[in-house]
Amino acid sequence: MNGTDGAQAFTDESGKIWTGAGNAQIDSAQSVFGGTSALFDGSGDYLSTPNHADFDFGSGSFTVDFWVKFNSLAGTQQLISKRTNPILYGPFSMAIDNAYVYFVSSSNGATWGEYIQWPYGTNIATGTWYHFAFVRNGSDWRFYLNGISRAFTTVSQTVMTNTADVTIGGLPDGSFSFNGWIDEMRVSKGVARWTANFTPPTSEYTFATPTPIATFTPTLTPTLAPTNTPTYTPTATFTNMPTNTPLPNYGGSGICWSSSNSWESYTAYYAIDRDTIPESKGWDSSLHGAAQMWNFAAQHFESIYSETSSNIISYGETNEPNALEETGPPSPLFVWTRLTERWTVLNSAFDWDTNNEPIPENPNSNGSTTTINVQNVMTHEFGHWLDLDDVYEIDCEHVTMWNSGDYGEISKITLSWSEFNAINWQYP
Repeated sequence: MNGTDGAQAFTDESGKIWTGAGNAQIDSAQSVFGGTSALFDGSGDYLSTPNHADFDFGSGSFTVDFWVKFNSLAGTQQLISKRTNPILYGPFSMAIDNAYVYFVSSSNGATWGEYIQWPYGTNIATGTWYHFAFVRNGSDWRFYLNGISRAFTTVSQTVMTNTADVTIGGLPDGSFSFNGWIDEMRVSKGVARWTANFTPPTSEYTFATPTPIATFTPTLTPTLAPTNTPTYTPTATFTNMPTNTPLPNYGGSGICWSSSNSWESYTAYYAIDRDTIPESKGWDSSLHGAAQMWNFAAQHFESIYSETSSNIISYGETNEPNALEETGPPSPLFVWTRLTERWTVLNSAFDWDTNNEPIPENPNSNGSTTTINVQNVMTHEFGHWLDLDDVYEIDCEHVTMWNSGDYGEISKITLSWSEFNAINWQYP
């Protein structure tokens, strides 16, 4: 992404025009190649280009790769996507939050048919350049970090099409804003550029008319430069809150969801009982991942981990010995229909696992017949923390709030359209 420091409108090497929103701009202070990169300050910034056939991937292979440096890892941050807001599904979306890298794609606009969620742990931090590559090779979908395969799934689907702009660094409604720098963004239609571990690129990409594929490299030439360069102050706070915050809604219902109450604000905190779930147990990524799944779905609500919170997840005996878990209080504490306390106990009478990888013959199962998946159950339970009810209608078996679970089940890890609608109705 080359250009003059501060430029906000660009034409890439394939002729596509990219327009900056907010303070998205060329920055000469950071780059991997070429002396400049694209800078985003985490508050309503993004680059966009209009819908184009180059982004209609269909059932073929494709690759999205780029270099990225994070100034903050707080909240959900969109890297590149083709959808208009956090509620709607789209052809593709690549994002990161404070625990996971996401690579998702829809075939029908109603579910994420392909879904990768990789817990990066200490592998990603602020202040370092990383090479990200999201690759589809036939039915194999894979995420590479610095040339190393980190997560994959196997899905055969035709990627949906829509008329939305392609955006880098955030969504068109200003949500999921990225805080950091991106360089050498490349989208390649029709080709899986890597099918095994590789050495990351060591020089700038050059654009050539592909045969038979269509590929573009956003190495940017400025067409508009502002007279002054906007400044920003790095922040690690939640930035998606509306300016005039309405009170959360309560007592709603829709297709495959219903709720009674809501939290009194747009933020809720949770803690992990270290006496029963020490870090050495290896459950932290699954528990945080369950909370982050709801954060990823919500436009304005956020669950935040706090060691001092009175809302506690623990492991031990439950009052009902055959229950996988118990969430309470049984009659939720609330003030004028506003929740003020939640807790969950995972039943120690069952064996548990943290394996989120599906088996080839069943994308909804990790293959275990003896263990319960931690993240699958806690994603469902965090729905109860939002006071979403269990769902019993037979046509709603696919949703996260479906009333029962099973050994090896991992389908509830991914939220359905119903949960997206529910949380964004509760917290508009």
